Amino acid sequence: MYICNVWAVLRVWPTESEEEAWDKLPAFAVRDAKSIELERLANELLRPQPRKCVSDVNWERVIQFSCNENHRSTDYEDLLFFLTRLTQLLPDSFGLAYWFDDEDPIVEYRNRFRVLVIANGKVTERDDPFLSPYVPTVSSE
Repeated sequence: MYICNVWAVLRVWPTESEEEAWDKLPAFAVRDAKSIELERLANELLRPQPRKCVSDVNWERVIQFSCNENHRSTDYEDLLFFLTRLTQLLPDSFGLAYWFDDEDPIVEYRNRFRVLVIANGKVTERDDPFLSPYVPTVSSE
């Protein structure tokens, strides 16, 4: 079983070399174009639910979705590719991706959630302190 939940605030700020051009094109227009690309990529790679996974919340653009598959395939690699692309397009974004895979090739990860942290233009993987170990924290078997 593969479970994944993603949440990220999509942000973009101009670099010094871009500032003059940005005076003519607001930052939100750049963010909007890139968030459309991210939603398309998520739908291509990850089969997210809901399919329309980008929305506005209190003046922030947010991407939120879940994935759930019966058996391991390329889901984790696709998720990592997607999050890396997110940080390339919108490096000021931040968020989390929680995932669990009971068929993980790394045996010690099969009973724990892992967290991919999106911050400072990078994706880093960490242990989950809240729902792990899966048995007995989430399930009794």
